[in-house]
Amino acid sequence: MTPAVYILLAKMFLFWINEWFITLVVLLIMFIGFETGFRMGIKSPAVSDEKRRSVVTNFQVGLISLLGLMIAFTFAMAVSRFDDGRTLLSEETDAIETAYYRCDLLPVSTRRQLHKALREYIDIRLLFYQPNLDESKVFGCK
Repeated sequence: MTPAVYILLAKMFLFWINEWFITLVVLLIMFIGFETGFRMGIKSPAVSDEKRRSVVTNFQVGLISLLGLMIAFTFAMAVSRFDDGRTLLSEETDAIETAYYRCDLLPVSTRRQLHKALREYIDIRLLFYQPNLDESKVFGCK
């Protein structure tokens, strides 16, 4: 195999593995880590309650900080996707409007046919964005 194939396979390493299997392995590794830490904590010499509380508090602060970062990144991605969708819809609307106005430059018979076709297209697009989409209406199936 060529080096490019090895690079491609290295980049797609987890792509070929079932996501449920990956989830199970990660959860198993986390459980083993928690259990190991718990057992080591039981066997360690007695530590004062104040020091133990300090360690737990630091752990909680770190965990809550990571959770906050995850939530922030999730909302940032959601806002980005929403803005992208809004931009695409605006661009499509502008393109349809431009096509409709450019039809006015054509002869009358062709203009009427194209205006009718554009109106049908707009009706189909409006149907597409309805909450309870019936695909038979959109694709003209019976």
